[in-house]
Amino acid sequence: MPAEQRGPEAGAVELAVATALLGLHRGTEARPQATAAHDACLAASGPDHHRTTEARALFDRIIKGA
Repeated sequence: MPAEQRGPEAGAVELAVATALLGLHRGTEARPQATAAHDACLAASGPDHHRTTEARALFDRIIKGA
């Protein structure tokens, strides 16, 4: 990721959108947002960052609900 996309907020918007979509029972739309959130968080903050693990957990919830 370019330096300007590696800030502490990387993936936050995608994570919020995915969470909202899942809450609306729109898992099909939430899945790519959760994937984007996880990828951004992983690239910006690494695998042990709280937001990365939150994005992964959300993705797992989406998959289990499908």
